[in-house]
Amino acid sequence: MFTIRQQQIKDFDLQLQGKYLEHLKAELSEDYPDFATVDSDGSEKLLRNLIRRATGYGLSSSTSVTAFVYLALDLGPHFDTRFPAVAAILNSEGRTETEKILELDSLHETISSLLTDPQ
Repeated sequence: MFTIRQQQIKDFDLQLQGKYLEHLKAELSEDYPDFATVDSDGSEKLLRNLIRRATGYGLSSSTSVTAFVYLALDLGPHFDTRFPAVAAILNSEGRTETEKILELDSLHETISSLLTDPQ
């Protein structure tokens, strides 16, 4: 029988985080052409900050964290504090992360239409 040491688990976790970050950067570069023009250090710093904030709200799945990042790029990097309704959803202890993301997605559509409405 073999034993996995705690340091090995940490190293593996860091490798996974690095792969997720690279995948996310590639995906965002396709969906947001302006994102591809940001230098690698700047984009990585932004993404690490957004990921840290997402996990601070209890979002832990890659799907939920990715949705948080997309919302930040669509609505602004501080969307989670800029819009009180967003903050209320994210800080709600009674919602699962899936419920939070579904509510945020719905709210995103409303906010986007308000921000782009010419009236």
